[in-house]
Formats: sequence, structure tokens, C-alpha cells
Amino acid sequence: IGVWVDAHLTGWQFELRSGSAKGELLAKGEHAAALLKTYSRAELTLQTQTGFKELFLVVRSSEKSISELQLLDISFHQ
Repeated sequence: IGVWVDAHLTGWQFELRSGSAKGELLAKGEHAAALLKTYSRAELTLQTQTGFKELFLVVRSSEKSISELQLLDISFHQ
């Protein structure tokens, strides 16, 4: 997941879920912002899946709630 952090340095938690924001947890990860206004990536390790699924990315600040996070891209690698 490619991100850009503005406003304040803070940590972010990511969860990739199936079907809904409270659905089955497929992957999770964290991103600790080291620099403001710099592109960086967070990696989530996805469990092996088959077929098509509706995916939901749940994002929450793990520290300061006044920070800003921009999600720039997401890529899947096998």
C-alpha cells in the first residue's frame, strides 16, 4: 500500500477484510511514518485465497487522530 502522511507523524494500522469492513480478516499490517510529505509503502502479507472476493481496506491511526493519510496505490504480488 503506497501512502503519503501529512500533518503529524503517527502510526497507521491496516486490515484487509473480505465481504465487509467487519468481515473475515485476510491480512493486516502497520506503517510507522518516519517522514512527513514523503511517499512510502506498507506491506501486508495476504493469506492464500481462491476465487473472487469483495475486499475492504480498514485503516485507522494507532496514535494521533489529527494526522492525515493519503492512500496513493495498492498492488498485489504473487
